Amino acid sequence: MKEDRIINRLIRGGRMAEWLGHKCLVHSGKISYGLDVLHYPLPGLLKLGVSITVLSLTGLITFGIYLAAVYHLSPLMIKT
Repeated sequence: MKEDRIINRLIRGGRMAEWLGHKCLVHSGKISYGLDVLHYPLPGLLKLGVSITVLSLTGLITFGIYLAAVYHLSPLMIKT
């Protein structure tokens, strides 16, 4: 089965295990609860201040602000 080969590669290590163990992905996994909670309300808050056209400079800047805000506020949501 294909799933068995993938699991075996992850257990033994290799490129896939290296890629999935990258510090950015591990950090994203740790803050995933906050990402889930914040990804919905933040775009609404951003829309209050800026009229967004999706494929415009303003839209791209707003999307960048949104990504940075969600990623940096998410660790605050970690349950301890």
